[in-house]
Amino acid sequence: MGNACDSGTSDQQFETLSAVMVSDNVADKELKPQSPEELMEMAYGAKLLATDQDQAELTPADREVAPEVFEQLAPEDGVETPPWASEQVPSVRITFLEPMTGEGGKEVTIAFRQKPLGIHLSDNPVLPVITEVGEGYEAESFGVEKGWRIKAVNGTSVMDLKTDEILHMLADSCRLLQSSSSKPPYMSLSFKELHQQVEFDFTFYRSPLGLHFAEFKGSAIVTRVDGGYEGALLGVKEAMQVTSINGANVAGLKYSEVLQLIKDSSQKLTFAGKRP
Repeated sequence: MGNACDSGTSDQQFETLSAVMVSDNVADKELKPQSPEELMEMAYGAKLLATDQDQAELTPADREVAPEVFEQLAPEDGVETPPWASEQVPSVRITFLEPMTGEGGKEVTIAFRQKPLGIHLSDNPVLPVITEVGEGYEAESFGVEKGWRIKAVNGTSVMDLKTDEILHMLADSCRLLQSSSSKPPYMSLSFKELHQQVEFDFTFYRSPLGLHFAEFKGSAIVTRVDGGYEGALLGVKEAMQVTSINGANVAGLKYSEVLQLIKDSSQKLTFAGKRP
């Protein structure tokens, strides 16, 4: 049995919630501020419904939001961005195969940003199976389970590699990742999707988050996720609603109070919402 990725690096200090758009995922798009109507379209339009095709369409009442309540936590024009703000968080993307079903194993790709990963592999000669998921590590937080198999690392297939070869590849890929023991998380937020009861936690260790918020019926929702930042790497999605900050429920708080708590927080952030 092998354990993946064991050393660490330094981290940048939290300064601001939002960030400039990065070019990785939006190189083919015009970078310009969205109008309230465009934010509404992003938050409650085709993209949300296409992502959740089994979810009933939003009612007219859900769309009745005054334009003036929308707020983007983005840099102002002419404001200089700190040099580190445009740096991408180092990550290792691992593609897993879930256990076989009637339709075949489903693929799940996860971007890990910390080591150790918290996964142990069997000595199977082909596509080693995960035999253990360490408690408290990123693998557990992302929902990786026993029985999954690793199909690719950073887009490179490992289907013909043995366990020790895969472990060596993971160890080499993880060199630039931050060690989970080197710095505690600085804040936690909880989100849930509109009309959904289930919450999922996303833990942030670094800023900028790359998230933009707006008010919806008194609560804060995500209206845009900038690629390359913590929010995107964790899988935070548009139209997720903030439900708690650092484990404290935000029900009853004003939208402005929620935003201020996010800005002022120096502890762990947990977002609850649908995982990618």
